[in-house]
Amino acid sequence: MTVNTFWKFSLRFWGLPGAETACLYLQDNMKADVNIVLFCIYAAKNGYIVTHQGLQHIIQETAPWRENVVLPLREVRHHMRTIKDEDPELYKNIQAAELGAEKWAQSRMSEYTRNCCLSREAEISYNMEYSLKKYLIDCLGNEGDKVQSAIDHLISIQAPASDSS
Repeated sequence: MTVNTFWKFSLRFWGLPGAETACLYLQDNMKADVNIVLFCIYAAKNGYIVTHQGLQHIIQETAPWRENVVLPLREVRHHMRTIKDEDPELYKNIQAAELGAEKWAQSRMSEYTRNCCLSREAEISYNMEYSLKKYLIDCLGNEGDKVQSAIDHLISIQAPASDSS
């Protein structure tokens, strides 16, 4: 898994009907890091599951960047929504900085692939469900039918095939 293929996959997946809404639901209601959700989906599409230990490693390694860079940029962008019509260029610059920070976070995740993925010959849907449950339930402590419903919804989205470009 490389940075470019993971990033390209994420952009394509995000553009699929229902993907953005599903990912933002997990972010807003279950405190999920969307990049980790996308990583689980990307790994599954490439025949891997992400282990609990691997998820803990990714969370530990990316948390400082997320907390000190990504989340503050997101907060600034959210505050700027009220004035984005007054200064659309500034808003776009903040949005671009946030996306750049997200891309950098994904590059860190790609570096950890060898340490956190366990190769599986299972179906993609199994890999996605396994990895997402490990993240949303075991790592973040979410519980209940809403977690399974969110996972089922993500699995139902026809994710693009991963490529090596």
